[in-house]
Amino acid sequence: MRGLIVKDFYCLKKQIITFCVTLLAVVILSIMFVLSSRYGNIATGYQEMVAEGEMSATNIPTISKYVVLIFMLIPIACTGDITSIFEDDRNASFAKLAYSFPISIKKRVACRFISGIFFIGIGVITDIVLTFVLASLTDYISVRHFCGGIITFASIMLIFISFIIFVMYLSGGKKINVSNYVTAVVIVLFALFFVYARTKVDFGADEAVMSKQLTTFYMGIVDTIFDKSYVFAIVAMLIATASYFGSVAVAKRKRGVA
Repeated sequence: MRGLIVKDFYCLKKQIITFCVTLLAVVILSIMFVLSSRYGNIATGYQEMVAEGEMSATNIPTISKYVVLIFMLIPIACTGDITSIFEDDRNASFAKLAYSFPISIKKRVACRFISGIFFIGIGVITDIVLTFVLASLTDYISVRHFCGGIITFASIMLIFISFIIFVMYLSGGKKINVSNYVTAVVIVLFALFFVYARTKVDFGADEAVMSKQLTTFYMGIVDTIFDKSYVFAIVAMLIATASYFGSVAVAKRKRGVA
């Protein structure tokens, strides 16, 4: 199994290079933003906006926090593209060779999930380390909240790769681009359903009432992302488990994917 995982990471070399370059850029930009928001031009801009009444002083930490968080989530987003594993295997006809290995289908499928989880794990660890660094530079970054947001986004990426792996096995490794589109559409539809199920906004109400309802709804979503990351993690693990067993069942009946 270790050899298959090493092979998978070799197939991900382009994504790993992209991840490293993106991570370096994010580290530089995040530190520059945090320092500038305290001592530089961004801090001056905030003060001018507060003086002109365009922004409340209490909103500055919130805005800055979300900007930094968006920066930090970019490296994890780079870990979701694992289709190159299947593409390289297809180009090399690796499936024919894999069936000659003394490794069961269950273990071969498990290697795909382990490789994807390891890649996501690298992004999570680096982001958590960056969180502690940034938290030492400013007081508006909460380590607990940021770690919650990171875990939530990592869980979403686990759901993403779980769908990709299952669709790839289902299509026999021939629908690489389709798997990305199908997975993205499914996750977007799920997110829209989640938002629709939670919204209690009366769009027929007057502007003041609707604005208050939208603010309450928005803060509820934000609190869920930051404070209930364990819910996303549990859902991601359940989906990954179902995807694993589904992929194994498909792999036993359909050849074409190692």
